Amino acid sequence: MPSKKILVEDLSLKISQHGLPFDLVGAEMRFGPDEWAWQFLRLNEKYRTDYERFQRGEASVGFPNHPRSRYGLDWWLDPTAIRLPERQGARSWFEPLMDIVDAPEWDADAFPNEIGPQSPEYSLHLAHLPEIPINGDEGVSTKVWFAIDCSVLLAGQLELVSRCAKDYRLWFREEGLKKTSQPKGCRELLNLDQCRYFDAKGFTNAIGAKDKSATPALYWRAIRVDVYGSISQQINEYREDLETIYQGFLVSEAVEPPFIEKLRFFFSKGQYGNHQSDGFPLKILALVGQLHQHGMQDEEIAKFVVQNSCYGRYDEETSKNWAADLIIRIPTYLQHAASFVEDGYRFLIRGQKIPKGSRPQRSPVTN
Repeated sequence: MPSKKILVEDLSLKISQHGLPFDLVGAEMRFGPDEWAWQFLRLNEKYRTDYERFQRGEASVGFPNHPRSRYGLDWWLDPTAIRLPERQGARSWFEPLMDIVDAPEWDADAFPNEIGPQSPEYSLHLAHLPEIPINGDEGVSTKVWFAIDCSVLLAGQLELVSRCAKDYRLWFREEGLKKTSQPKGCRELLNLDQCRYFDAKGFTNAIGAKDKSATPALYWRAIRVDVYGSISQQINEYREDLETIYQGFLVSEAVEPPFIEKLRFFFSKGQYGNHQSDGFPLKILALVGQLHQHGMQDEEIAKFVVQNSCYGRYDEETSKNWAADLIIRIPTYLQHAASFVEDGYRFLIRGQKIPKGSRPQRSPVTN
């Protein structure tokens, strides 16, 4: 825990001098999912430790050389940075959390000795199609499998499936693959361990799962899309079945509620005392989490916020009353902040609807 006493200038977010202390100020009003996710991940002690080890060039069993699988971040970023560096092409630093694990049938069938079942831990995309059609006169398979995390909202994932399928269609056409008649029964939805193109053991995280000890792959499903068929029609048909699975997890309380609903529950009237709100929910959690990380206790946090907000300009009795009321809410704020710092930040990325024109960049690399 940092020993240096924190100053208001050291905070990554500004305490508002007008209205509520945790109201959004300036550029904060334009923050998107990436910026808010970073406000929590940068406080993660495991990430900070791993970043320092990476900087020292350490390598050992279990140490992630790349933060994609463990933290969902595209590369190591300095946790002392209060803002994310800009990226070209409107790409997200949290692309791994938006990425779709896909497995083209021709890939595995053409190179069975080189390409194993796919997973977030192992993903290989070849730069060229096989020169000789693997299915004789029937041509190369135009079917692609996609893994879907049914523990979270599906809209963003299915949007990415659609874009990825269209990428494959364009690629296949550029390589000269002929359109073949679509066989009956092309549409398939399987449990992950039933699909030979995926390695269920490699799916080590189901973002919305409440029980972290449960096998993550149980929340995932595999769907098969013929990229030469009607992509939108196939996805819409899958959407209904996948939504039924997701709703089933929600009803049984096996998964967390959608992120927006989660916030409404966290910040419902009366839960934190007499005040309905102290400002913007994510800002409250990020700032309270920072102050706690610098060694402040509940009373110190409340006092610090009061002194550095408009409430500090009131008479002494009014300021003390507001601080006393805030202290009541601090323990719950800290509980929720810890949840977001640990892995809840993933909800901000994975649960979002993917903006138009934004998608992970596909490249022939091995992770």
